Amino acid sequence: MARSAGLVSATGRRQTRNSNLSLRECGFILKCYLSAGLFIPKRIKWELAFEVAQALSQSVPEASFGFVHMAVALHEMKRTEEARNVLLSVVNKFQDHYMIRYNLACYSCRMGNLQEASKWLEEAIDLDKTGLVRSMALEDPDLETLWTDISQI
Repeated sequence: MARSAGLVSATGRRQTRNSNLSLRECGFILKCYLSAGLFIPKRIKWELAFEVAQALSQSVPEASFGFVHMAVALHEMKRTEEARNVLLSVVNKFQDHYMIRYNLACYSCRMGNLQEASKWLEEAIDLDKTGLVRSMALEDPDLETLWTDISQI
């Protein structure tokens, strides 16, 4: 089990192992690390990314950002089942968030649950108003097993 990111000090700053960051700074750092196109996955310290995301999800539980990125970090650490469980625990709380369903599709597919993956991907595509999800899915190696079926979803 991963460690907590630390305690919030009297000044409102979160104490981590190697730094003294406010929650806003943690969010900014995590966003920079995990935003599409702004990171090189092999260089990320996924354990630290998990800790920051976990702290954000605990501090701001009404926002999906921390939960989504906590799951991403777990998946990158080859803990895909745990990543899936994190998102399953909040999917009903964030009913309009297509990214949670998209990531559930990815994790389910990686775990060999193709029917479940198709269901989650269909929900993500239905929630997405831009058409971006279908395009992402057709290029995502996590969903490669479903590529031939995606046009029918």
